[in-house]
Amino acid sequence: MKTNIFTALLVALLFLTNCSSSSDPGPQLTEEEVQINKLTKTWVLGTVTYVDDDVTDRFTDFSLTLTKSKTYTTTGSLGDYDFEPFKALGTWDFKGGDLNMITRNDGVNMEVSVTDNALFLTFIMTEANGRMAGLGSYRFDLVTQ
Repeated sequence: MKTNIFTALLVALLFLTNCSSSSDPGPQLTEEEVQINKLTKTWVLGTVTYVDDDVTDRFTDFSLTLTKSKTYTTTGSLGDYDFEPFKALGTWDFKGGDLNMITRNDGVNMEVSVTDNALFLTFIMTEANGRMAGLGSYRFDLVTQ
């Protein structure tokens, strides 16, 4: 008899534990939302490579802020080239649904690799407007501020 009472109490306790306020995780984020959440923060300079040269010292106090509304702003030196690799502000979007490729409003396509605390941007500047300095391939290695 004691065994039956103990078993009944154990089953009731298990039932009540499973029925108590379940934590509903809410709607799941899409892959794009997850990627946007990783990207949208202020990033500061780690290193910059231009063609095959380390040119980090040309980008003093550089920062890049990406927002959820898909805009960006930059601060600090932009490289002192005839043609800057970043404008002071602009917009961006994923290129053709590829979450590892973004296109800026100036037409520059950037390959993106992002973790919670590091952002790697690789792109090629091809528009010269009559100037040559600053054209070529870049890799910006950024970290969270």
